[in-house]
Amino acid sequence: MPHLSSNKIFSQSAKQFWQTWLFAFIWNAITWFAIIKGGHNILRAFEENPVFYFFVLFPFIGLWTIIIAIQQTLAWYKFGKTPVILNPSPGQVGGRCSGYITLPETAKEAKRAILSLSCIRSYIYRSNDGKSSQREQAIWQDQISIRPEKYGRKRTRLNFVFKPPANLPATEQESDDYHLWRLQVRIPLPGIDYDRNFELPMEKPDEQIVVTHRYAQTQTSSTIAHRETKAGSIPQINKTSAGTEFYYGYGREKVMAIIIMLFGLGLAVLGYFFFHDFLNFLPVTAGLMVAYIGFIALALFLLGVFMLANSLTVEVSLEGIHNNKTTHLWLFT
Repeated sequence: MPHLSSNKIFSQSAKQFWQTWLFAFIWNAITWFAIIKGGHNILRAFEENPVFYFFVLFPFIGLWTIIIAIQQTLAWYKFGKTPVILNPSPGQVGGRCSGYITLPETAKEAKRAILSLSCIRSYIYRSNDGKSSQREQAIWQDQISIRPEKYGRKRTRLNFVFKPPANLPATEQESDDYHLWRLQVRIPLPGIDYDRNFELPMEKPDEQIVVTHRYAQTQTSSTIAHRETKAGSIPQINKTSAGTEFYYGYGREKVMAIIIMLFGLGLAVLGYFFFHDFLNFLPVTAGLMVAYIGFIALALFLLGVFMLANSLTVEVSLEGIHNNKTTHLWLFT
């Protein structure tokens, strides 16, 4: 939970790029240690079973992690800390969440900024086999596009205001099931874009405080039309007899869905070329491997289709939170 004694909120960018460097170092160290120490055994394994060619991807994954770490490091040193200054602090659920971000000279070419405020439920999911994983679920989201303003001689400032509904939960302490508020700020720029997440302290204020702030003047940057709104990323909010319903349209995770579909297709092509020559003298073994890889590729492709074509309805009531997903297969007809 963000520190409530200050209205200055920092992102986790510095921590994230160090974690990425640590992961990249461990992955590459293990991969290249295995290649150097077991080079002959690896080549022999390739000759005996072509399925081991999948391990050729490991050095490329290591290279990819290094590239991501370099990008995150360059972004950090390009923009610096750039904290969010909240006013009022904490933000108000049922009132307003407002403040500003001051950017350095490196962001002077910014034409627009896309800000998204989300109320997120973070919880531990436990499966039937006893395994547990941390999951997040957005129960409310609002998104605005604003025009950055010149501040001083060389800097740029973003002034923002959100008005979250009063029926949403405040920021809670971390536990197995808690709520948090996240502000994402994205600014397209030449070279490296500005893209950071901030966890904001939000509270339910007294009615007197809310009324007072309604008459207070809030400085905001000029709002501009969205040029890059993700389909279904902003919910339609409806009041029902049971509580409040949030409807998210299809196409919420378009980029990830397309990546998964392409990976499934690539896996199918790779499996076919690997085992095609073995079908003549090892028909049963090669056929089983092709069927196995084909099944995985088909499952990945269908998962991508499902991610593209499903909508999500979340109903928040006194009985809890209920989810309902609907698949729109007519999009592909």
